[in-house]
Amino acid sequence: MKVKEIKSNTKKLKESDLASIIKELHSLGELIRARQEEKQAVINEFNSEDRRFLVGKLSQRTINSSIKKTRAELKRLNQEIRDTIKESKEKLNEIDKLISAQSPKRFRVSLSGVR
Repeated sequence: MKVKEIKSNTKKLKESDLASIIKELHSLGELIRARQEEKQAVINEFNSEDRRFLVGKLSQRTINSSIKKTRAELKRLNQEIRDTIKESKEKLNEIDKLISAQSPKRFRVSLSGVR
């Protein structure tokens, strides 16, 4: 009696693809952290200028210019952080697709065979 061989038909996980996506996620995380540190530096710089203005070492005109510059810089940094977070979410979706493809198929074993 010849026994029919049944394969599970599972997809092989492309570990190299997964590893490259994880590396990209890691670099995106570092980019987010760098932008947040840059944002904090801009805020700290403005705080020091504001203190100088309150003491009387800076003019009203200078502080207004500084406010305009700081707002623009913070807006730019916030947008870069949002874009990087969006890109990170897309990479996470790619990982989810790769891993979801590995879900096992269900087989039923009985006296009549495997189905």
